[in-house]
Amino acid sequence: MPTITQLLALPNSPLADPSCPNTFGVECEIESIYSHSEVDEAVWEVKPDGSLRNNGLEFVSKPIDKATAIAAFKALHEDLRFVNANQKFSPRTSIHVHANCKNLTEEQVKNVLLYYVLFEEVFFSLVQPDRRDNIHCVALNDTHLSSRYNMTIFNLHPIWSKYTAFNIKPLNTYGTIEFRHSDGHSDTARFAEWIGVIDNLMTLAKASPMSAAVLEKDNVDRWFDTLFGHCADYKDLKLRLPALIENSLIDIKLSFL
Repeated sequence: MPTITQLLALPNSPLADPSCPNTFGVECEIESIYSHSEVDEAVWEVKPDGSLRNNGLEFVSKPIDKATAIAAFKALHEDLRFVNANQKFSPRTSIHVHANCKNLTEEQVKNVLLYYVLFEEVFFSLVQPDRRDNIHCVALNDTHLSSRYNMTIFNLHPIWSKYTAFNIKPLNTYGTIEFRHSDGHSDTARFAEWIGVIDNLMTLAKASPMSAAVLEKDNVDRWFDTLFGHCADYKDLKLRLPALIENSLIDIKLSFL
């Protein structure tokens, strides 16, 4: 099957190689910045962002693997200097993670979507509660898109909204899926947990096709463990799992009819 690079006629690059490991782009929005002169320019590009206030800037990484992303995130927040460190994060700030899909087939990208949809409320449980109702990271469960999951990614892409928490719009330009859920923060452990879940999702979607035949409780439990087993709130989330996925599980089943 053709890759997303071939299907969408994207420029070829090493990221389009099927053997390329999971790769991510990280975007950190931060306010009250006094100086960023010590930030590693080999990793981060600094961009103005009109949605931010109080000397706010966006720091956009080059494509990097999970381990490098965690180390770069930690170094970024250690290297920045602030006007007021208590004002560096506000409801305007967030962390976006782009997952490389240039080397995935359309079926694999669809797997990413369906596994995400199934566990969307678990994803939201890992970020600040106010992000669940943020208009810039709208849950798919709150959109009309649930009735369209039976469509191909190629046909879903034109009707998608860029402000969904799980955003496939960048596939056409960057060959990525954007995860917009996370609030702005400087907690390396929280970031490591978050990008770890996304990394696990990409690995699962590439290795295990989603279908109606595999939607059994034992498999759902196993997928949950694969995605979230490293999370600090794993045990609590596992207890809440039936309620968290109740509606999403119905949507997934309907998508195969």
